[in-house]
Amino acid sequence: MLELLVSMFIFGVISVMAYGGLEFILNTDQATATHMNRLSGLQKSMLLIQADVEQMRPRPIRDLYGTPQGAMRSVADDPYRTLEWTRGGGQTYLQTQASSLMRVGYGIRDNKLIRYQWPVLDQAPDTETLISEVLNNVEKLRFRFLDQALKWHDQWPPVNLNSTTPASPTLLPSAVEMTIELSDWGEVKRLFHGVY
Repeated sequence: MLELLVSMFIFGVISVMAYGGLEFILNTDQATATHMNRLSGLQKSMLLIQADVEQMRPRPIRDLYGTPQGAMRSVADDPYRTLEWTRGGGQTYLQTQASSLMRVGYGIRDNKLIRYQWPVLDQAPDTETLISEVLNNVEKLRFRFLDQALKWHDQWPPVNLNSTTPASPTLLPSAVEMTIELSDWGEVKRLFHGVY
């Protein structure tokens, strides 16, 4: 009888230790899966933005009010949209004469990185904006632009203080630096090179 009690006690101790180890493994597995999903989402976002930047095209547009806008521009007057530009590579169907160019933009809304897409370049008041959520838990989004003289600018087109002539509407940067501040991972920077 004493041997049975001792063996049950030992079995109980081993069971408690095994359960604690299993719980630790399950918690670690769940944390790893969460981090991997976050990393995967961040990588997909960066690949999408990279594809958009690499397809930059020097085609200015007219916005929905008929105002001419540059091929790429920082959007200071819209709290949700930070940057927009013309890109190529859009799909055309059958034998249509439709352009493969489109307008895309990025900004933050409700702590989410948002991608805007306009199916036409020269917009009308009823042009529909396609909105996609790209990444969540985003607190800030900033861009910097490298010009052909290898100078960095905080807005595009750059403001030339030495000239009264506005920048060409077809002017595109050589590179775009994007900084995203994530609530869980802090600041992430990425440099994109245009290949237009």
